[in-house]
Amino acid sequence: KLNLNSNFINNNGIISLANILKDNITITDLDLSFNKFNFEVASNLKEVIMFNKTIMTLYLDNNNLGDPGIFILVQGLIENNTLRKLYISDNNINIKGAKAIARALLFNKSIMELDIFNNNVSDEGTIALANTLESNDTITKIILSGNNISDNGAIALGNILKINKSITDLNISNNQISHIGAI
Repeated sequence: KLNLNSNFINNNGIISLANILKDNITITDLDLSFNKFNFEVASNLKEVIMFNKTIMTLYLDNNNLGDPGIFILVQGLIENNTLRKLYISDNNINIKGAKAIARALLFNKSIMELDIFNNNVSDEGTIALANTLESNDTITKIILSGNNISDNGAIALGNILKINKSITDLNISNNQISHIGAI
């Protein structure tokens, strides 16, 4: 495991690190959470996701990837078949970013855990993710807590739970769900 959590690694540091990790064959968990990089290094991270065949857990929490970074990052997810857990909480991901993640999950069949906690995917992004989960039988855990989801998003997820038999852990706490959307 390479844990670089809570440092001051900026874009230049991520570029250097990505060049090393693309070909690394020993690191299985990479934690880059709580650093100082943004969407400008997403293409470097995409290459790590595409070419590294040993990283199974990737923590990118609490950086500033935003939708522009997610658009690039998910291109790597489409090509990847080894990453099992992806943590991208607190990255300013909105509806468009959630839709990009949903599209990538149509192709990626290795991700088992997805943490998008504390972004702003809202109902529209949640519905896109729910629609993907209808045909994705790999994901077992998804965290959408703190994403401005209301009853419509909760209902979409509830309907998917009737169909999808792989999800064992769904966290939609800290949203705006009333008794109408309660699952």
